[in-house]
Amino acid sequence: ADRPRVARRPVPTRYARMSTGTMMSLVASPAAHTVRRSATAHGAARPRAGRPCTRSVAAAAAATEGAVSRSGVGLHTGVEAEITIRAAAAGEGRYFAIIDDDGTERGRVPCAARAVGDTRLSTALAAPAPGGGEDAPLVVQTCEHLLSALEACGIADVRLELRGGREVPLLDGSASPWVDALREAGMGYFGGAGALPAKTLRLTRPVSVYEGDAFVVAMPTEGQNSRLSYGVDFPHLPAIGEQWHSLEYTFDADTAQRYADGVAPARTFTDAATVDALRAAGLIAGGSLENAMVASPDGGWLNPELVRFEGSEQARHKLLDLVGDLALAASSGALGVPRGAHVMAYKASHRLHCKLAACLAEACELDDGGAA
Repeated sequence: ADRPRVARRPVPTRYARMSTGTMMSLVASPAAHTVRRSATAHGAARPRAGRPCTRSVAAAAAATEGAVSRSGVGLHTGVEAEITIRAAAAGEGRYFAIIDDDGTERGRVPCAARAVGDTRLSTALAAPAPGGGEDAPLVVQTCEHLLSALEACGIADVRLELRGGREVPLLDGSASPWVDALREAGMGYFGGAGALPAKTLRLTRPVSVYEGDAFVVAMPTEGQNSRLSYGVDFPHLPAIGEQWHSLEYTFDADTAQRYADGVAPARTFTDAATVDALRAAGLIAGGSLENAMVASPDGGWLNPELVRFEGSEQARHKLLDLVGDLALAASSGALGVPRGAHVMAYKASHRLHCKLAACLAEACELDDGGAA
């Protein structure tokens, strides 16, 4: 039951309750857009200033050397950690380097589907401890926001140094601080270190993974560009309801800008009724009303001042997560989101995202015409 399944049809027929107009507009529209079907009319995007992320003392110096650092607490561990982002050699791919207190590298964890570990509420990666034996494996928790920013900004080869903890900092609950860091360092589509990747993947056949009424599908399309669409449905939470959001993916600086403006700022979210249960399970120790949106059953938000996109932020955030998890489909020196594809997710989880990433690693071929 845990094994990804390759579908012979693009979308299972039991999802036909989605209106034809909604489905076709998601597939065909040339621009990123949001569709919301609920009692609350959607409003215009309202970007707001987020909580400033903590900078390490060495961050400014690192940035001048083609690297940039950010630090903060992890969502689930609540432990302070620091990430330093450095350009890697072409073909090295993306990987975390675990750095001990004395500055030595303990080992590396690849950003790849084969390394996926726990996917409860976030995505964790794991690798055997150096030397094997009975030593605990190397683990990196909650990597999806950082990987999402790297993927959307076109950075395929990068060294991610993790110090002080085993979880990537949550920062303000969105991917915007990571996009800002990459812009500051001049990486990827922002030019300079971490040049544009030479390779992307191309989808060769439809693939699908699903559990109950939740699914993620990838369908081949014509041309060089792709499209990502995400639907969420929380009927018991009127503040969210049913939402759809799409992102046009052109594998260039325009993609990075659309992502930076309309996807990266969307924050992580939960609902008040499950907070105590999550904490009792040892999760969200670093979550707060300053870095996560919390919906209440009465139809509002406990922290409405965090809202950045009225009526669509949760679909946007799930799309953010999807980009980060699809980054794990990449081979060394290539991006993970495939060219010539429409990837559509509905009510999906990190578990399903990562299953699809594993399928894409097998269903795609390298496209050396990459930077088109």
